[in-house]
Amino acid sequence: MDKSHLGDRVVAGILLALAVGMFLYTLTFPGTLQPTDPGTAAFPRILAVALAALAVVLLLRPSEVALLPERSGAFPVVGIVVLTAIYAAVLPILGFLILTIVYLAGALLLMKVRKVVYLVLVPVVLSFALFGLFGLLLEVPLPYGLPERILT
Repeated sequence: MDKSHLGDRVVAGILLALAVGMFLYTLTFPGTLQPTDPGTAAFPRILAVALAALAVVLLLRPSEVALLPERSGAFPVVGIVVLTAIYAAVLPILGFLILTIVYLAGALLLMKVRKVVYLVLVPVVLSFALFGLFGLLLEVPLPYGLPERILT
């Protein structure tokens, strides 16, 4: 096992312990009297489970697998910053779903991801999952465009 993979394992263990502690702490949160109200513990629990899942992925991944392609230089970093600024400026106009799909695909392209399945599947699935979680389940007000109006 190389040194960088050992570091990944240590970080994954720390993150997993943090996620378990975070979830256990939410058990002390007050309950709710309304059956449709998820309560104050819902969002922290979702985050704890997501953190735990990502920590397990990091812990179990083979050392020879690179999660992201190697890329040197400032271009990807500057590109992501510019892309994020454009995303924030245009979000109220185009709405969450369409713009988030375009934003994520653009970010993947800047990171040199070239497989079409990743460039299409990841942004679409992640955008709809985030919209479902925040926009529908947690009722966080998101900028609506045509697709969001159709879905709600």
